[in-house]
Amino acid sequence: MGLKRTDEFRKDAVRIALASGLTIAEYVYDAQSAKLRLRGWLSRAFAEHHYQKKRPNAARKSVKNHLHLCLPA
Repeated sequence: MGLKRTDEFRKDAVRIALASGLTIAEYVYDAQSAKLRLRGWLSRAFAEHHYQKKRPNAARKSVKNHLHLCLPA
């Protein structure tokens, strides 16, 4: 089951895409690349978190750094 998007979300997405000055293909490629990078960061953070549970003092800072990169400023 997919995530439902509001009309406001769709309008904002279109506004951002148009303001970027990119073609549709370029914008989709950039969005997919960002999605893949985020997926990789999250996978590593979750893997390190699992490792941290086995060794409580290990990798704590690394997980925080990965999650910090994934969250908006």
